[in-house]
Amino acid sequence: MGITAPFLKLIVKENNHKPLEGELMVVGKQTIGVPQVELKKIFTTHDLSFDNLSKIKNFDNQTLHGKRYKREKFFFDHDVFKNISPNLKYNSLDRSKYEGANFIQDMNHPLNKKLNNKFDVIVDGGCMDNLFNPINFITNVSKMLKPGGRFMCANHFFQAPGAFLTFNPEWYYGFFAVNNYKDVKVFVALAKKNSKNKSRYNYKSELYEYKPYFNRNKNYDYFDAVKNMNTIANVLVVAEKGLNSTNDKYPCQLQYMDKKEIDWAKKYFHYKKSNRKLFNNKNNYNKKIFNSDHYTLLDNSY
Repeated sequence: MGITAPFLKLIVKENNHKPLEGELMVVGKQTIGVPQVELKKIFTTHDLSFDNLSKIKNFDNQTLHGKRYKREKFFFDHDVFKNISPNLKYNSLDRSKYEGANFIQDMNHPLNKKLNNKFDVIVDGGCMDNLFNPINFITNVSKMLKPGGRFMCANHFFQAPGAFLTFNPEWYYGFFAVNNYKDVKVFVALAKKNSKNKSRYNYKSELYEYKPYFNRNKNYDYFDAVKNMNTIANVLVVAEKGLNSTNDKYPCQLQYMDKKEIDWAKKYFHYKKSNRKLFNNKNNYNKKIFNSDHYTLLDNSY
């Protein structure tokens, strides 16, 4: 598991929108695979000090990729989150203690009741796409969140080496909307190719926002729609739990929804009014993912 540059920027933006504080749960200890020079740029661009991190002498020697790329001197995730917000109390969860987790829970299985309503912020940088049972995972996350708590994640959008599963943005949006979350924002980051940079973590991306409504084209060409999807792609999510949110409802896919189902897509008009304006879309990009206006390009070099 690891936090990419696009996901880190989203976490920092969310902190600027509303400071992250309280009990933090990181699902799987995360490799912060962003070089120090680039990390400093991200922080200073978002008005965060880099002073505390610049004094650190001990670097990630616990996570799989931290050990594999030890010459890069990646920071520990707990040090990075402390620098983002000193009001966060760091915790990590895993199915075993092999990377130093202080909570042991296999997210394929039902949640230990001791973890219910325990955390203010939960972060997943690619744990769910390595599990067999994603429904249990996302349900467990919802149960662990306190009302008002926030979940942020980045998992694979379509198949890539090392991913057990991949996820459609509609899957996330539908779950949080049907469970009456206070706010949901779902994005897709498509990595831009850069021959000078081979890192799977540190890259620029095209950033798109997902919405559940689109205009149907009767001449839609499926083969043309998928021909350019040849890069790393992640779905990025920010979801805020409300006082009346639930954990146990499952959405029907949009194209199969009938009158018997909860029309969770209508929540879009509520979420659209949210004051969570993480990005200022002042551009007139015409590029779309899958040639679909489900997706709006927000930033061509994110």
